[in-house]
Amino acid sequence: SIARAPRSQLSASSAAAVVYKSQGALCGDLSSVLAVSESWEERLWSYVNARFEQQLEQLAIQNAPNGNVQRIEESTAEATESLESIFEQLAHASPHASTEALDPYHVVQRAVITNSVPDLLARVNERLPEMQLLEDKVYARLIRFFAHLALFCHLIHIPLPFSLRAPILNAYVNVLQNAGEGGELVALYSSSLEPDNAHQVYAEFLCAMDPDTSLEDRRHALLQVQPHGMDPAVVASKTVDLLLAELVPAIVDEAEIREWNANLSMDERRLILSIDWLTFFDATFPHAILQTNTMMRVFMSTGRLHAAHSLLKHLPSELLGVLSDVSVAPDQLIELDHWRSYFDVLNKNVAVRGLWSDAALANSHTDYHNWVEALAQASDSTRLACLELLELGWLQVDVEDDSPRREHRRFIRPMEIPEIVMSLHLMLVDTSQVLAENLTHALALPNLVADERLCLYLEFSELASGSPEPLKKYLSHVREAALVALDRRQDVLGCNKTPS
Repeated sequence: SIARAPRSQLSASSAAAVVYKSQGALCGDLSSVLAVSESWEERLWSYVNARFEQQLEQLAIQNAPNGNVQRIEESTAEATESLESIFEQLAHASPHASTEALDPYHVVQRAVITNSVPDLLARVNERLPEMQLLEDKVYARLIRFFAHLALFCHLIHIPLPFSLRAPILNAYVNVLQNAGEGGELVALYSSSLEPDNAHQVYAEFLCAMDPDTSLEDRRHALLQVQPHGMDPAVVASKTVDLLLAELVPAIVDEAEIREWNANLSMDERRLILSIDWLTFFDATFPHAILQTNTMMRVFMSTGRLHAAHSLLKHLPSELLGVLSDVSVAPDQLIELDHWRSYFDVLNKNVAVRGLWSDAALANSHTDYHNWVEALAQASDSTRLACLELLELGWLQVDVEDDSPRREHRRFIRPMEIPEIVMSLHLMLVDTSQVLAENLTHALALPNLVADERLCLYLEFSELASGSPEPLKKYLSHVREAALVALDRRQDVLGCNKTPS
């Protein structure tokens, strides 16, 4: 711009400075150029230009053709050393030079010119905890600056190990998350990481989403990774894995909950809603089944029946309708079917109890007759479902690995089998006031518990210490039922039948 300005607009001193600087630059005289250089950039250019002119002069006087390559390599080494020394001299050139040298832009400038960007990023990564103490806006600006530097170096193929890029890029993704940026921007920067780490970082972003976000919005956030070369199925699986790793220990550490009508805690609700990430694509259906079984074992082993039931009800019909076509280990499908069978039995039992409480609503003989028929049908359906559950070896699925899931199931059976048997017994005895044959069914049930083929009696003696032994409790109920049969003069054992 000075060269194009009219001569009349230039003061004598300015013109002299330009001429003086030009002459010094052409001859490589550093002192003459520094004398008229004021800014950091001008002084830096003066040093670099002088060094460049010196190198050209040295190369020009080389006469030995075979020594050119070696001389060039030596000159390059000298230039590197000189560049480092240049910045040291710049830092002490003026009273304000030391402050200028610490400016982030000048620090990066030095790293780029001296080819020491990896060392710079290593120092930045080490100081990330300190930088977090800065004001939010300042911290965000610095992280953004260095993250873009790392990305730029990676794009122009400057060797930069992933271990150096990852911390600063992860920090910037966190800045974007805290700023409430959308998934598209987070996906863009996450994709700059190595594939495994990229999926992990974006999965962490999804974990932080509000669990009440609509299904459509969560699906949209998941699909944001596709344009950036990431696999949404992998991200979804990692998201659920992370949520389980975070929430399961907290749930296990809490006190057990045995009440059926207990409200869902925040952690239980987040865990149940997390299964949605695995129901958007067919590719994640196998993982959805596996993680559903995992959550069910956690809920059931801690007595969270309501949470377990809520999880099963939350599974979409799109998944349940294609279970037979899902490519997953057979024992996982069997286990899921066992959970569904268990809660089907509970639902049937609740339905019978509901009908039993409606007895007073029968205002006419017809109403009473219809009520008895409905009760008979519901109680028989419940009895058959319970017997099928007990006889099919509920949760006795053979697995080859000695994993926690096997231990969970061994722990759950002694908790639930006695409950199933006693609930069925009490339902049959109560309804026998109207349906006499149910007392016979109740007194036949101990034969099933004692059957050596099923060994259900073993589950009655393995409950946690401190609780009444379930077998004694159950047998006391059987004794009471037998006394009721005697009072009614009911031949529950068929002793009075006339031989045919």
